[in-house]
Amino acid sequence: NQWTWVSGNDGVDQSGIYGTKGIGSVNTSPGSRYGSGSWNDGQGNLWLYAGWGNNKGKKQSGLSDLWRFNINEKKWTWVSGNDSIGEFSIHGELGIGSAETTPGVREGSMTWFDRSGKLILFGGGGFDGNRLPSRLNDLWSYDIISGRWTWLNGSNNFSQPGVYDSSNTTGIINRPGARNGALSWTDDNDQLWMFYRDWE
Repeated sequence: NQWTWVSGNDGVDQSGIYGTKGIGSVNTSPGSRYGSGSWNDGQGNLWLYAGWGNNKGKKQSGLSDLWRFNINEKKWTWVSGNDSIGEFSIHGELGIGSAETTPGVREGSMTWFDRSGKLILFGGGGFDGNRLPSRLNDLWSYDIISGRWTWLNGSNNFSQPGVYDSSNTTGIINRPGARNGALSWTDDNDQLWMFYRDWE
C-alpha cells in the first residue's frame, strides 16, 4: 500500500519535452495539463490525449497531442498530434481515417478502449470556428496499428443538442449532445457507456 514516483517532474507548469515523434526516451514527457483523455491498452501501455496545459514553448492553451507511456521501460513516446496549441479538428470523411484527420484540441473528453485495439474518444471541449471554447459531440477512434484517427459518428459542428428516442431502443439517429467531463466505462460485452450531469 505504497505510492511510487514513476515518471515526470516534481515542479509545476512544466513544458512538454516532445523529442522525435514515434521514438520513446527517458527524457521526453508531456507538459503539465488537466482534462486529458486516457486509456490502458492492456499491453503494458498507458495512453494520454490532449487536455489543457503547456506545450513545448510553455504556452498554455488547448492541446492536441497523443502520448504513450510504456510501463516496463518507463518511457514516454509522442505518438501523434501537434506540439503547438490551438489545433482545429479535421474530420475528413465519416468512417474513413487518414493521416490528416484529427480530433484537434480537446479537454474533458470521454474515452474507452475496445477489444479490437482502438482508442475511442467522444466529445469534450474544443475550439469553434471563432477560436472560442465550445462543447463537441463527435465520436472518434484511433487505430494503434495504422496510427490514424477516424471520425465515426456525431456532428462536425459545435454545441449540438442530443437526439433522443423515447422508446429506449438503439437507433441510427440517436446521439448524445455536446458535452465534456462525463463519466465513461466499458462493460463485459464491450459496450460503451456514458453518464453526464451538467451543473451549469
